[in-house]
Amino acid sequence: MYLASVAQEKAEMRARRPKPRKLATCLSLRREVQNRLIERHSPEQIAARLRLEFGEDAEMRVSHETI
Repeated sequence: MYLASVAQEKAEMRARRPKPRKLATCLSLRREVQNRLIERHSPEQIAARLRLEFGEDAEMRVSHETI
């Protein structure tokens, strides 16, 4: 028997992320991104600049799609 409420609950469970979002857990990364957005940089510019400025620090990298 089909129950819409059961189907909805199952869909919500499948849609959950397996891990927390990077911008939600890394305060320093979030600050950098927010400041650059305030300065009206595009997400593409921000992602590229972070790669250049923070080099090997994987915690400070984020894709433009995430931004």
